[in-house]
Amino acid sequence: MLLCDVNVLVAAHRPDHPHHAAARSWLQAAVNGVEAVVVPDVVASGFVRVVTHARVFEVPTPLDGAFGFLRELTRGPAVVAMPPVDGLVDRLEAVCREADARGSLVSDALLATYAVALGARLVTFDRDFRRFDALSLLELRA
Repeated sequence: MLLCDVNVLVAAHRPDHPHHAAARSWLQAAVNGVEAVVVPDVVASGFVRVVTHARVFEVPTPLDGAFGFLRELTRGPAVVAMPPVDGLVDRLEAVCREADARGSLVSDALLATYAVALGARLVTFDRDFRRFDALSLLELRA
């Protein structure tokens, strides 16, 4: 199972992103591949938050474009619904304490918690995820 980080979706969607080609190519292959792909709700909402934000992009993506991208993505044959994670709060606390994740790193800790609980590889461009010892990572490169 593959669990996508927000930055992969943002890069795949935005042609002006420096990692666009690598992200788009990987994502298209993954959603049409044989290994299950999960896009947690927090990743989907984070994607919309980032691509529609005028302080992030000079020309932000309109809501129609952002949600259209998500709809197209989730129709991919390999994309599956996020399974429930039992004991999420306790698991998240353990991951945060182990990695001393606070503030903005708590979002990363949540994705790491999901991935570990589901036995998934987290797919990202973000090297900060290396701090989570039990996490299986697939780091994309431009």
